[in-house]
This record gives sequence, C-alpha cells and structure tokens, in this order.
Amino acid sequence: ECASPVSETRHECLAMATPENLAHGLPRIEDCGAVAVDPALIPMAEAEFILSGGNGVSDWALFHQAAEILGATEGASRVAVDDGFMPRNRQVGATGTWVTARVYLAVGISGAVQHLQGIGACDKVVAVNKDANCDMVKRADLSVIGDSAAILGALIARINAHRHGGIRDAA
Repeated sequence: ECASPVSETRHECLAMATPENLAHGLPRIEDCGAVAVDPALIPMAEAEFILSGGNGVSDWALFHQAAEILGATEGASRVAVDDGFMPRNRQVGATGTWVTARVYLAVGISGAVQHLQGIGACDKVVAVNKDANCDMVKRADLSVIGDSAAILGALIARINAHRHGGIRDAA
C-alpha cells in the first residue's frame, strides 16, 4: 500500500554505434577562472557580503562608491528605504529580506528589532555608528564608532592605496 504498482511497460536498452571521430571533436573543459559578478544583480538573500545603510548615512553617493569598491551588495534599513534612498527590494529585516551573508557591514543603522531579526543568520556583523550604545553595536562582532561619511571615506582611501601599492600587507 506504500508504493506504486509495478508498471507493465517494457523497456529495452540497445548499444549505439558512435563515429570514431566523435570523441576527438568534443570540446575540452577549460577553467577560465573566476567570473566577475555585479553585486547589484545578486539577490539579497544570496549575497555573501552586504553593505547596508540606514538613517545615519549622511552621504549616499559615498555609500554607493564604497559598495562598488568593496564589491558588496547594497542593502538598507527600513528608514532608508522609506526615505527613498534605496529601493524596496534592498530592504533588510523582518519586514524586508532575511539575509545570511558571511559579512554584514551596517553603516548608520541603529538596530531596530525587525532589522536585527533579518540579520540573525549572518556570520559576521560589523557596525559603523556614532552611538556606541545602540542595539546594532551591541549585536556586532566588530564596531567602529564615528561619523559614517568620515569612516567610509577613509575606507575608500585605504582600499585605493592598497590596490595601487601604497599599503603593504603585514608579513
């Protein structure tokens, strides 16, 4: 009673003759390396690295520039979406998209309960905020206390200097 009855249909397997030159004419598999993917095209739920902005972001052009340089998928808090700085499909949280990023960089986000629920499965959370006592800073694995524009500007400068050989890695 747990399985379907055996079908009465009969099947036959026959050997197929293949031309000798077929095996030599097949293309070989070649590894061309990593393929560049536009982070803006990655769905929020699948993004590995998210740069998310909130009410504390004072310079959105700088925020977008930082996301591009970092290769991060952009996200936003509900406040930033409601204020028109980011589209609705980039809203992170219980009222937006639940994310599972390996790294979630929250800039100027205070950490409303709904937002914290939406990032609960993220591996590492980094918070940039002026308020050292906000809930996002308390949730974060690493916090940077200061002005978002100054910190994003310094981060961009540091990355550009590193890419142009200005900063050497510590050995």
